[in-house]
Amino acid sequence: MIAKIKKSPTAFNSIFCVYISRHYNTFHNLLQIREARLNCYKTPQDDQNSTSAKKTAKHRSAVTKTMKVILITAHSHPERSHTYQVANKVEAKLKAKGAEVFRYEAFDMPLVKVRYDEKGEPIMNTDYDRLIEELKNCEEVVISTPMWNWSFPWALKNVIEGIIQNNKTFIFTKKGPKGTLTNLKRLTIYWTSGGPIWYYKITHSNFLVKQLTHIFKWIGCKKVRNFGLGGVMNIENSPAFEAHLEKIDAQW
Repeated sequence: MIAKIKKSPTAFNSIFCVYISRHYNTFHNLLQIREARLNCYKTPQDDQNSTSAKKTAKHRSAVTKTMKVILITAHSHPERSHTYQVANKVEAKLKAKGAEVFRYEAFDMPLVKVRYDEKGEPIMNTDYDRLIEELKNCEEVVISTPMWNWSFPWALKNVIEGIIQNNKTFIFTKKGPKGTLTNLKRLTIYWTSGGPIWYYKITHSNFLVKQLTHIFKWIGCKKVRNFGLGGVMNIENSPAFEAHLEKIDAQW
C-alpha cells in the first residue's frame, strides 16, 4: 500500500486532504482556546498603550516628512492677474498645512540660451540648477498660469527648457531618453482663459494642459490634475472666479 502511495502522488494528496478535513475542527478549536487564554492576560491599559503608540508613530511620520512643493506662476502683470490670486490662495493653504513651498515667477527667470565653448561643444546651463535640485527633492509641483493663444506664456516654456537637461532631469538609455524625476508624485495645473472651457473640449485645443501633462509625465511625474476656469475677461473678480477660489480649500 505504501509503495503504491509513493508511486502515485495523486493518491497521497487525496489521503492528505481527507486527514486535514477530519482534523480541521480540532486545529481550529485549539487556536481559539489559545487566543482566549492570551486575552485573559490583556488589560484595558494595553489597548490604550497600543493606540497611543500608533498615534505617536503617525505624528512623528507627519513631522519628519514635511511636504515640499514647487509653485510656479507665469504672468507678466501680477497686480492684475487672476492666476496670481489662485497661486496666493494655494500657497497660503499649503503653508497652513505645514508644507514647505518654493515659489518661482517664470517671467523673472533667466532666459535660456544655447552657448558653446572654444571646441564647439555645448556649455551646460547652470542657471536652473537650484530649481532642478528642489524638483529632485519635492513631491508636488503646482503651476498657475493663464492660457495665451491655446497654450501657456513663452516665459513658462523658457523655464521648461531650463529644467529639461541631459544628466540632470533625464538620461539616455538603450531605449531612448528617460526622465529621472520619479520622486514627483503629482503636478497640479491651475489655468484661466478668456474663452469658454466648452470650446476647448469640443475642439480638443487645450494645448496648455496637454503639453504640461506630457512634459511632466515624461520627466517622471506620476499623476497630473488640472483645474481651469473660462470666461475670465475683466480685471474684477466675477462670481464664477470667486467660486473657483473657494474650491481650492477642498482640493488640498
